[in-house]
Amino acid sequence: MTYVKAGLLALLASLVLGALTGAWFLLVRAVGSLRPEDKAAVLSQSIAETVNCAAFYALLLIPLSLIVAYVVRRRRQRLKSRPS
Repeated sequence: MTYVKAGLLALLASLVLGALTGAWFLLVRAVGSLRPEDKAAVLSQSIAETVNCAAFYALLLIPLSLIVAYVVRRRRQRLKSRPS
């Protein structure tokens, strides 16, 4: 159950980080003076970039969270098995 929680937390974090990164790139490319066709193109590119960022963070954070959960679990087991 610990690994499932760690994986889900990492997935949630990757989605949030991906959305923030994509939104940041959209804000950097100010779309105030663009024509509607150009605004649609910038918006679609930003959505694609957001999805790519979320996937990238998921590829990084999910394995990392599982490794951390494994290490923490092993340390707890080692501490419980030590004689007092």
